[in-house]
Amino acid sequence: FEKGIQWLQQIEQVGQHLQAIRQSQVELQAKQDAFKPDQIRLDRALEVVSLDGDYATLKGLQQQQEKEQQALLDDQQKLPDQEKLVAQHQATVDQTQQQLQAAKSALQTQSPVLKQVRALDIQIQNQQAALSKSQQQQSLVQQQIQQKNQTIEQQQIMIDQQQNTLADIGRYLEGHQQDEWLVTGLAGVEAQLQQLVSYESQAHQLKMALDDLAEKSKSDKSPQAQTLQVQAELDKVISQQKAFQLEDDALQSKKEALLQGKLLREYHAERDSAFREMTLVRKIESLEEERLHLVDGQPCPLCGAEEHPYAADVPVSNALEDKIQKLDALIGQVDALEAERVELQQKKEKLTEQAYGLQQQLVQLEFDLKQLASETTRIEQQQHELQEYIDTLKVKLQEQLKDHLQDDISNPQAVLQALKAKAAQWQVQQKALHEAEKQLAQLQANQKEAAASQGPLEAQLHELAESVQQLEKSISQQQEQRFELFGEQNPDNIESQLQADIEKAEKSLQALQGVLQQSQQVLSGLLQQIDYYEQQIAARAPELQELQQAFEKALDAFELDEPGYLQARLAPPERVALQEQARKLQQQQIALDSKAHDRTAELVQLKEQQLTDRSMDLIQADLADTQNKQQILVENISELNLQIKQHEEALIQVAARKDAIDSQKIECDRWTKLHELIGSADGKKFRNFAQGLTFELMVAQANKQLAKMSDRYVLTRSIAAPLELNVIDQYQAGDIRSTKNLSGGESFIVSLTLALGLSKMSSRKVRVDSLFLDEGFGTLDEDTLDTALDVLSSLHQEGKVIGIISHISALKERIRTQVQVMPGFAGKSVLNGPGCSAAV
Repeated sequence: FEKGIQWLQQIEQVGQHLQAIRQSQVELQAKQDAFKPDQIRLDRALEVVSLDGDYATLKGLQQQQEKEQQALLDDQQKLPDQEKLVAQHQATVDQTQQQLQAAKSALQTQSPVLKQVRALDIQIQNQQAALSKSQQQQSLVQQQIQQKNQTIEQQQIMIDQQQNTLADIGRYLEGHQQDEWLVTGLAGVEAQLQQLVSYESQAHQLKMALDDLAEKSKSDKSPQAQTLQVQAELDKVISQQKAFQLEDDALQSKKEALLQGKLLREYHAERDSAFREMTLVRKIESLEEERLHLVDGQPCPLCGAEEHPYAADVPVSNALEDKIQKLDALIGQVDALEAERVELQQKKEKLTEQAYGLQQQLVQLEFDLKQLASETTRIEQQQHELQEYIDTLKVKLQEQLKDHLQDDISNPQAVLQALKAKAAQWQVQQKALHEAEKQLAQLQANQKEAAASQGPLEAQLHELAESVQQLEKSISQQQEQRFELFGEQNPDNIESQLQADIEKAEKSLQALQGVLQQSQQVLSGLLQQIDYYEQQIAARAPELQELQQAFEKALDAFELDEPGYLQARLAPPERVALQEQARKLQQQQIALDSKAHDRTAELVQLKEQQLTDRSMDLIQADLADTQNKQQILVENISELNLQIKQHEEALIQVAARKDAIDSQKIECDRWTKLHELIGSADGKKFRNFAQGLTFELMVAQANKQLAKMSDRYVLTRSIAAPLELNVIDQYQAGDIRSTKNLSGGESFIVSLTLALGLSKMSSRKVRVDSLFLDEGFGTLDEDTLDTALDVLSSLHQEGKVIGIISHISALKERIRTQVQVMPGFAGKSVLNGPGCSAAV
């Protein structure tokens, strides 16, 4: 079926392809018809394309001939103007040469006069310099004389001022003669005044301290008020403790009434046993249908047993459910009561801590009251003694300073500042007196020296005046001679001007000669170009005529004139585009013809195969029927495969259950053996077993500590009673004794080693870092006591805190850190030691 369908489909597809090719051929023919006008133009252009080279050569030569003819005409028009310009430049050059010769003659005529004038200018300049120097010296001497006079006058004024200053200082020292003592005696007075300030400051601080104590005793936070408040809180806490104790007793009574003399774990065990029994009964009830087929003597298909006790009579689980509910209710009530007791116990512990804290506060407050009274008495005594010191010191200072102060010594700091100011002022005046006398002597000496130096300066001034007068007369005569010779003109400027005229004429001549040369060169170039163009034009004319005749002859061969040739030829880009379009149309025509031929041959070949004479619809109907039958067979095969897979899985499950049963038998045997070892209803066997392991570890640790103190004894567990302890006496041939037969000292050592061994057994979560030993040391001899203390000392070095309660004097000498309990009044005791200051 499939081959027939495919054959018919191929014939249909090939026919469709052939039809599409024929449609493309029709469309291509339309494009070719539209391109026919362009094809005619392209064919005509290709015919005349051979003339393009000759035409280009002719046109290029004609354009060159026309260009040079125009250039010749332009140069012939420029020639008269250029000849006129050369004549003008030649006349300008001649005139400039005459001006240069006249400038050189003028410089040669003025040279002797300029030399004579320069000589006179140098003489006048030198004499003016000498005159200026003499005038400067004359002015300087006059200034020196004037300065000397001013100095003498100023020194006289300063002498008068210093004499007045000396008189003022003398009057001050005479009027304050008593202040001279302060220069040497102020140090002792200052020490006494500072001591007085210190005493007054201390007295003020003591007064403030008394005021603070008085204020504290009156406030609500005073020790008296706090004592009453703390005592009231303590009474309240004690009352709450009593109420909680009554409530705890009531809860305990309810719990005992519920338990009826049994332990709670016994009810838990009874409930678990009933639950297991009820589970088994329900399992039996669920197999009721299977039990109907059981026959005595024949194995059960599930467990294999041949006896079937529950085949007919099935126990009922209702009674067990009631029992479990009652036990759950009882256990829940007991747990609730126990939770209430735990919560109540926590409250009692908090109240105990609170009561202890309040008692400590009361002790501290009593101590604070005593301290407050003692502090008040001490401060009042210090205040009285300080006041006596202050009064005595004030009287002594008043007597010493009666000549220097009018006021009393109520402000010691102000008195000290005033005395320091008087002493400092006396010293300042003394120093000023010596300085003024020294400055007066120096001023008088300077005045005499200035008066003696005036005579030589006046003589020097007279000599300078005569020299200035002579120089002025000589300069005036030379200036008159120069004016008659050259007037006010500057010879350098005149010579520079003449030289500049020569240079200007030379530069102008040089530039004009260059311009003349350029214009002559341009004229020569024009004449050469005219000659060149005339020769070229004449030589090109025959060649141009020959090319024109040859091109006209070529046009005659195509029966064209020059305008017709220009119309037939196409530009190269347009010609290439039309050629490309014609080539593409031709390629498309060839491709379509080839495809039409191939598809026609393929169609003929397919029809010759003649695979079927039926139609497509009949063949497709037969194919659908066959596919339906195939689908039914596939489904039947899948169902059989599924049944095979389920059977294989069932075999695997049976094998797994058999393995589980074997494994469970092994587990059941292991639990049976464990039950024989430690199993019991009340848990006693397991408890003894676990305690025995812990006890064994503790005995091992205790023996390590015992070996440090004595090599005589070794602790061991009793064989008859594993939780009891025996002692092996190494000194008595390994005799084993019970701990009940040990002496007091031996019992203490055993107890101590057990306690130390227990501290070594502390777990990761619970650390035993503190040990308290109450008495027992009095039963030890000296050597054993020393050994025990050495062991305890090594534990202290490991970070353990060891507390020993004892009255043995040897211990008091060995232990430096001690807390002593001293009897007090009203049945109380007092603790003395580090960190202890309260009565308990």
